Amino acid sequence: MYQTGQVNTHCFQGGGALRLLDVGTGKVTTLIEVPEGIVRDPEVHFDGKKILFSMRHDIRDDYHLYEMNAQGGNLRQLTFAPGVSDIQPIYLPDDTIVFSSTRDPKYIPCQLHLMANLFRMNADGPNIRQIGYNEQFEGRASLMPVAAGHYVPDAFTGTRDGRGITWGLCHITGIGTPEIRHSILARFDCDVSQDAHDPSMKQRDLSLKPEAYFSHGLSKQQRE
Repeated sequence: MYQTGQVNTHCFQGGGALRLLDVGTGKVTTLIEVPEGIVRDPEVHFDGKKILFSMRHDIRDDYHLYEMNAQGGNLRQLTFAPGVSDIQPIYLPDDTIVFSSTRDPKYIPCQLHLMANLFRMNADGPNIRQIGYNEQFEGRASLMPVAAGHYVPDAFTGTRDGRGITWGLCHITGIGTPEIRHSILARFDCDVSQDAHDPSMKQRDLSLKPEAYFSHGLSKQQRE
């Protein structure tokens, strides 16, 4: 980040822009350009009509949060605190905003820049409050993927001893490539019925694409 007033501020190099690519025509439109600064972390609103991002105009400036129309124009600055870096914002479904910030400054031994924590604020900038207190770096906040419901209604029996098909949450590791790996939190269904044996619900060591874990449903035979 090379925040102002830090030992590595002089390492900051500007020259950035926020551009819009029309994937159909290949046309590129420059929404905003900062010859001596950086535009980073664009986040498109759920309705596709506006973009949230962090911007620093030059080496004397700090990263603040801004919002503008998705097609350009109507630029609005949302945060203004001097001497801090507000970065990596995301929209929440209630239109509040979560972002990482160095407002609670801390260092770790292996880095020369300040560590950030998660903060939350109203859509237009006020009511900023800290929600994360990790001693390391809290960044790249994201919402969980939209998955199926908490259970499959036609498969869940609701009995105390878990008869029927039940569900749970799990971490799936090894997603991606050997060079770039990550994990996802997913829901799984399993057959714990004491009355019927369904081999298709008891398969092991499957290798599926991540989206498969969020496509739940029962076959006609399983529903019967």
